[in-house]
Amino acid sequence: PICAGVATLGALKGFGNGGIGSLVTGLTANAGSIILPTTNTLDGAVSLAATAISVGADLTAGAGLSITGALDLTGSSILTGDGVTVTGGINGGNNNLTFDGMSGIATSGPIVVTGTISNVANLSVQDSTGATFSGAVTAQSAQANGTNTGTISFNNNLNLAGGFTAAPGAYAVSILGASNTLGGPVSFGNTNPLVIGNDNSDSTTIGSSLARLTQTNLQGTVILGGPSTLGLVNSTNPAGNLNITRSEEH
Repeated sequence: PICAGVATLGALKGFGNGGIGSLVTGLTANAGSIILPTTNTLDGAVSLAATAISVGADLTAGAGLSITGALDLTGSSILTGDGVTVTGGINGGNNNLTFDGMSGIATSGPIVVTGTISNVANLSVQDSTGATFSGAVTAQSAQANGTNTGTISFNNNLNLAGGFTAAPGAYAVSILGASNTLGGPVSFGNTNPLVIGNDNSDSTTIGSSLARLTQTNLQGTVILGGPSTLGLVNSTNPAGNLNITRSEEH
């Protein structure tokens, strides 16, 4: 464990199995401020807790990765662990942010972020057993890898200047915020349901066409920016209302 007012860590590597050259297997750091400017790869679990946490490159845990506190990205980062939990908000600093839910080849876990995510260039989720974003998410674009399972759920407002790409795979995508904007283009190749809206007052604007033939659940107002084809459409909730319109700008 590391306990200090300010902890600056760089280029830590854990080689695993207690072999010659093992430096760090796991890491627990509790400090007022934690700074990780370069790539860090650990063999065991990683837990970081601080008022302010700065990450400037990839951070990999061999088991679970837990971050508690306000997280600022100073460079594009891949946060990897057998499950990744961020308890707090994330300021992306206009960098790319990838959540990878599997650090090895055998065990994957969920992605959980409780706070808002803002100023991210591209937000990506891969190799997870599902992802839950409880706070509002603002990014230039977003994508989901086909190796995900479970549900990737945006439970608060999702605002993307550009598009959303969900690669083909047996997972679901849910966009459940009260007010959502996806600039487009969008591609939802996931074979489990796509859910847009779960309340009659929800509003989602997609600035492009939407083509999808597998299960799609809709509720509230959905505004589409171009000719769209939807198959197997249901209301998210049995008594839900749905209003689909095409944007006058297109």
